[in-house]
Amino acid sequence: MAGSGTAHLRRPDEVLLRVENLVVEFPVGNTGLKVNAVSDVSLDLRPGETLGLVGESGCGKSTTGRAIMQLPKPTSGHVLLDGQDITTATGVDLRAARSQMQMIFQDPISSLNPRRRVAGIVAEPLTVRWLDSFPHSPVSRAWEAYTRRLVGWWYHLWRWGRLTLPLLILAALTWVVGTRAAESAGPEEELSGIAEALSKLVDVTPFVAVPAAALAAPFVAAFAATAAVWLVLVVVMPIAAIPRTVKVRRDRPRFRREADAKVREVLDTVGLDPDIAMPKRPHEFSGGQCQRICIARALVLDPHLLICDEPVSSLDVSVQAQVLNLLEDLKARYGLTLIFIAHDLAVVKNVSDRVAVMYLGKVCEVALSDEIYERPAHPYSAALLSSIPEPDPTIPQRGAPRLEGELPSPIAPPSGCRFRTRCPRAAERCAEEEPVLRALAEGHFVACHFPLTEPAAAEREVAAALAP
Repeated sequence: MAGSGTAHLRRPDEVLLRVENLVVEFPVGNTGLKVNAVSDVSLDLRPGETLGLVGESGCGKSTTGRAIMQLPKPTSGHVLLDGQDITTATGVDLRAARSQMQMIFQDPISSLNPRRRVAGIVAEPLTVRWLDSFPHSPVSRAWEAYTRRLVGWWYHLWRWGRLTLPLLILAALTWVVGTRAAESAGPEEELSGIAEALSKLVDVTPFVAVPAAALAAPFVAAFAATAAVWLVLVVVMPIAAIPRTVKVRRDRPRFRREADAKVREVLDTVGLDPDIAMPKRPHEFSGGQCQRICIARALVLDPHLLICDEPVSSLDVSVQAQVLNLLEDLKARYGLTLIFIAHDLAVVKNVSDRVAVMYLGKVCEVALSDEIYERPAHPYSAALLSSIPEPDPTIPQRGAPRLEGELPSPIAPPSGCRFRTRCPRAAERCAEEEPVLRALAEGHFVACHFPLTEPAAAEREVAAALAP
């Protein structure tokens, strides 16, 4: 189905964010299967633009937003922020890129640490960036890389622990018993003494013929390695970190003053009293107030791009309006570029300049907000728009048919067009050939063999039969 192709992308020098052929897959246990969460998605945003990302639950909207933030890392594809490919960035470079793009998560309360006060929650991004401004010594960087590998080694050792631990205990027991027996026996009686001592405990033939020195060697090596690690931890690392530690301690009072002022500024910007909010914890606030705290935390680094993952879905209508108005004010004040993820098309229409419709991990239509709401070209877009309730009885409802059936499994998506199993205009071609995004009008792109702006396949057949 939709999503393949990059015909809708604009020139790289015009955009702030460019997502090319993004793919995110998750393995299904050890079955060899995979969940195709995001499949070949391409998007872009100009500075100051708001892109609405819409679709029903399970279409891959939130996963796309998280993959742009590298949470998780995409399976393939590229994410370019100001021309820099952040999919290859790691460590300090990735954190520096993330300071330019922040995310407001779907559930405001669960995304806040319940054990920390609001002052610490909002200031945490500032703290991370401040600490990154003090580079580590080469010894510290080398040790950090080594510890990552060490953690991997211990993980594999733990996986095989059920097998290796009994063998190690048995080998140690063999060595201890054998040494005692050798001390009390002559050279000729050494092996027989070991065998006799072991036979009283357990019948382990492979170990009785092994010299004690060979059994002791692995334990001596393990002890030496452990001693070396502790020597590095206790002696070398603190000495190597002294210059950086001195700089951090010397600069800490200045940073705390500036961070406190910045936290107060952003809390006041989102409509919360800093003196009241900063000493409290998240559970002391309402859902709307927690969402404002999340927005403040996202703004504290002065980002260029803000990814809003259904920021008003869990709020009542009156609070939704307040948060949406706040986002509009912040966009105008700070010059933000927004990705607004939602399943409520009525909300997206009011905040978006451009809209991308997703279905089962792919993009099926991209157009300006007014264009896609007035003249939807994809049957799925029309079905979504027809589901928007209209409270005025004098206004006729949209005539598009409502969707029937369930969303197909992303583990085994349909062949060809992924929407064909629920599409009223599907034909044989839809099962054999995957449509790519193509231009219908200026700025309007659709991935459909039979868009609503053209007659359906059945209508074409009738017209062809009646033709002279």
